[in-house]
Amino acid sequence: MKNIYTDNNVPEVFKNLKYDTPLSLNSYDSPYYAVRVSTEKAKQPFNRNGFTDPYKNIAKDNYALVQNPSKRDDIEKELIFLQMLDLIAIRGNDYYIHKNAEKFYGPNGLFNGGSVGALKMLFKTFFLPGRFWRSYYSRLYLPDTIKLSARLEQEMVEIEEEILILEDEYPTLLLEKDAQLSVKS
Repeated sequence: MKNIYTDNNVPEVFKNLKYDTPLSLNSYDSPYYAVRVSTEKAKQPFNRNGFTDPYKNIAKDNYALVQNPSKRDDIEKELIFLQMLDLIAIRGNDYYIHKNAEKFYGPNGLFNGGSVGALKMLFKTFFLPGRFWRSYYSRLYLPDTIKLSARLEQEMVEIEEEILILEDEYPTLLLEKDAQLSVKS
């Protein structure tokens, strides 16, 4: 199996991930806002109403635990790839991989010849909204006069544009249908 984005072979440890390790998330964890958006479906970026309590801990969910005590380079590269997509929470030297990583590694995952539709749905409903809310809450308490405020504002606009592009190119109905087909095949 090959990661088509990094052009590296996927290490064996990622081929049979078992999502059986309970983990609670807080707002400092990378997947926190993406997980909140996926569990609180009404929190897509365009409403800008935010969450009732944006910093509360999220109840335990199951994750796949990956350890790399020998710091193998191939495992590190794959972990970085997942971290860029907000699919990893880190506790010390332990990496907890969110179940959405199945869209890449699972039997019907993209790296096993699965459909791109499931990946587009992941971006539209998990990754991009999670990034939006992370930027939103990072920006919320910053003064308007610093550069970071403008950069976060720009990032939020760009994320909204990307979601609209995904919606236009591949409407939700088609994404859901394609995602279901990829799971069945």
